Amino acid sequence: MKKEYYTTSLQHILAELERIDLLIQVQVQRARHVQENNCEFQGLCISEQEIDALLAQPIGLSRWASALWPSSRAEVRIAFDQMAVDIGKCKTESTRQGITLRLDELARLFHLTPFHVDTLLICLAPELDLRYERLYAYLQDDVTKKRPSVDLVLNLLCLSFQDKLAARNRFSSESPLFKHYLLHLFNDPSHQNSPLLSKYLRVNERVVNYLFGSDEIDTRLQTCAKLNVPQSGLDDLFLPADVKHRLALLAEKKEVTLFLQKATFCLAA
Repeated sequence: MKKEYYTTSLQHILAELERIDLLIQVQVQRARHVQENNCEFQGLCISEQEIDALLAQPIGLSRWASALWPSSRAEVRIAFDQMAVDIGKCKTESTRQGITLRLDELARLFHLTPFHVDTLLICLAPELDLRYERLYAYLQDDVTKKRPSVDLVLNLLCLSFQDKLAARNRFSSESPLFKHYLLHLFNDPSHQNSPLLSKYLRVNERVVNYLFGSDEIDTRLQTCAKLNVPQSGLDDLFLPADVKHRLALLAEKKEVTLFLQKATFCLAA
């Protein structure tokens, strides 16, 4: 029986991760077709056969780009789109039921596109299940690469080289993912000053905690700040009635509310 709506924010995140899991499963199946024979040093050495394969590989595409799809590309797209439709219906009903979905709230506050959200989910997956570290290492053909790189994210979310090129600006400093410190880019310790495609991605710890239901203040701020939840409302304040009325009007303005929400979240991040 299909779920009609999400009773918790975590249920929604798990459903979205199932979409990402489908992308990963498909690309793992394709990668299997181009893997070397089980070599003792798989992922740590470069064989002559691999050099030939690299030379023959289309520029900018993954090493499994020329491999057969486990199903037709159309079938995979239909399955992926159907999952998105089902999730959308559950989200709509959850909103109608008054349930806050934190991933959607994050996307709304920081103006994230579906591509941004999927990037965030790819990076979030290992925070929920460590098996994704091994899957990412397999797809990146290196047992030490357990976190998703920019290149891996682009290979998972883009169907063509042109799509990959167009999506590069999603990883610029002006992208909402990095401008608001939702994600961090970092180098491989053994490969400093690496190109953008080689850089790894990590979700901000505060964002992870928020998505998983925590409203605690960022640990880096605990020595100098304290989170207090108001116990009184506007009506409890000893202020003239006209002042209370103006404050209420001010709070109702969407621009002010959004600014305050963003400021609060950025401070915690």
